[in-house]
Amino acid sequence: MNPLLQLEHYGQSYWLDNLTRAMIKRGDLKRRVEERGLRGVTSNPSIFKKAIAGSRDYDGQIEQLVEQGCSTQEVYEALVTTAVGLQHAGPCLGIHLTMPIVAPDPATLHDLSDSEKAMLAGLKKYRAEGSAYARQQGTRPQTLGYGLADSPAGQAAWIVEKYQAWMDCDGHPENVLTRDELLDQVMLYWLPNSATSSARLYWESFAKVSRELVSLPVGISLFPKEIFRCSRRWAEQRFPKLIHFREFDKGGHFAALECPEVLVDEIRTCFRPLRPA
Repeated sequence: MNPLLQLEHYGQSYWLDNLTRAMIKRGDLKRRVEERGLRGVTSNPSIFKKAIAGSRDYDGQIEQLVEQGCSTQEVYEALVTTAVGLQHAGPCLGIHLTMPIVAPDPATLHDLSDSEKAMLAGLKKYRAEGSAYARQQGTRPQTLGYGLADSPAGQAAWIVEKYQAWMDCDGHPENVLTRDELLDQVMLYWLPNSATSSARLYWESFAKVSRELVSLPVGISLFPKEIFRCSRRWAEQRFPKLIHFREFDKGGHFAALECPEVLVDEIRTCFRPLRPA
């Protein structure tokens, strides 16, 4: 999310992320928001429901919503979005993911496609060379937090290195984002001193990642530099109602920042069949 753009709605402040801004630029969301008298909008569904409830033409009914799992904290967002799908509660009609939490189907391991072989090779490389941060945050977040809270350079290195590694940026994050945009992400941790609490999410959550089937309709958009990728047939083992699946040849882990317009189109395409008649 970009901390430089903040909107007010009925006395409450909401951050407006790049994905939501792209949706507003498309016009449809802006028109619908203005029709409801809203002065702020967010892609967070719980906040959006509160915003609807506070609008002057609210009729006592919360609109049906969809949930999308992609943000600058995408690993955790993917888990949260999938959890929403597992709960199948309230007005959620379906979910859309860019990093589905899916295990390879053992029945396919003797007959892997070239794409699936590349996916497994990428996962192996990540575990060997790129997962130390997750192990540190998942086992000793407090120790790490002291160092990050004490050093702005350390905090910047801890965050920006992930943008360099996980964006489709040809080795340099400023090929995709400006330096100011990268610093925006760093400042979200530095200004509120949240390095430790953000690391503790791994310690609190990652040991209990659910692998349950999701019964809601699910859409998936895969980008080549994503950390975890899966084939359609692997995804269908966990998401039996897979209504949308598309692979792209460009983009990475932070799709909402890297290619927001593309992601908006994907979300709209995914959920269009779920719109009430």
